[in-house]
Amino acid sequence: MISLIDQELPSGISGDEPVSGRLLSWWEAYRDTPIARFYQTEHGGCIAVMDTQAVACVPAEDAEEVAAFFELQPEIRSVYTTNPACCIGKVKRFTAMLAPKVNEAGTLETVSLRELYPFLQPFFDDLPPFEAWYLDVSYRTRHGLCRHAAITDNGAIASSAMTVAEWQNGALLGGVATAPDYRRRGYAGRCVLSLTAVLQRKGKTVWICPYNPPAQRLYESLGFRAHSTVTVIERK
Repeated sequence: MISLIDQELPSGISGDEPVSGRLLSWWEAYRDTPIARFYQTEHGGCIAVMDTQAVACVPAEDAEEVAAFFELQPEIRSVYTTNPACCIGKVKRFTAMLAPKVNEAGTLETVSLRELYPFLQPFFDDLPPFEAWYLDVSYRTRHGLCRHAAITDNGAIASSAMTVAEWQNGALLGGVATAPDYRRRGYAGRCVLSLTAVLQRKGKTVWICPYNPPAQRLYESLGFRAHSTVTVIERK
């Protein structure tokens, strides 16, 4: 049986890897709002739904029931999950990489979110529409659950990185991009390491999930190491 919850997450949602961490980040940001919904499965799993996205941390015993749950939620377009059997769709797998210890990486700039969004748009075709993205990112930023670092040149953004999910004991980095004219200068690495240093000083474990081999090689050169696999299911 899958039931709504609003008081406490199942004990297995620990935040010690990116999938449960993403779910925790939604819980910490939106548990007292109507923006996200949270469900508990029969065997201690958990599902979070926000707009057209979902996160599912579910054991094998609940996979069939959760798959039926998603069949009744046609508006959900992507599911970030620990269990590929919980939903039907195109399965994509990414390597979750754990950050090295970073003592100091320099202080970088922040820019307005209205500047950051158009900079990121050409690099990420799955970016939500501006209003949805802005409401989410600005809300989480105000509540200390999102931050970004940037390098600018003559008032234009050259490179950036941000936390796409942040929770009490961890953070997932993303939104890493560098304008073509500024590549091969180490800017992306500086942004990533700067954020990592800030987050680690707050006692958080830092993760990143590169979407392609060149990005993975970049993070390996910065000291990140492969840890686990994250599954994203894209629905038709």
